[in-house]
Amino acid sequence: MPKQNLNDESTPAAVTEAVSQLGANINTARLRRRLTQDDLAKKAGISKETMSRVEAGRVTTSIAAYAAALWALGLHRDLADVGSPESDEEGTLLAAAGLGRRARPLRTLDDDF
Repeated sequence: MPKQNLNDESTPAAVTEAVSQLGANINTARLRRRLTQDDLAKKAGISKETMSRVEAGRVTTSIAAYAAALWALGLHRDLADVGSPESDEEGTLLAAAGLGRRARPLRTLDDDF
């Protein structure tokens, strides 16, 4: 199967909306701190063009660029909690029910040789 990458057309709408909102949040935080895109980009260690794509909420921009921008703004603390096992209600229920484990047929022992 050929490798498929997400792009603007193939990305699920919910993902596009979430990334767009993240970019808008980063933009608002930067403006509140009265920083230019260039200043924030330098602090984050990314190019101004990448910072522009981050703030635009482009889905093709690396998650590391978003994380670096959040770090540079001091907003990275909650990033490690995204997708944490503690907040995975469905996974917790499946684990408690014993689902998701590999099922093996029971072996019967006999004395036939």
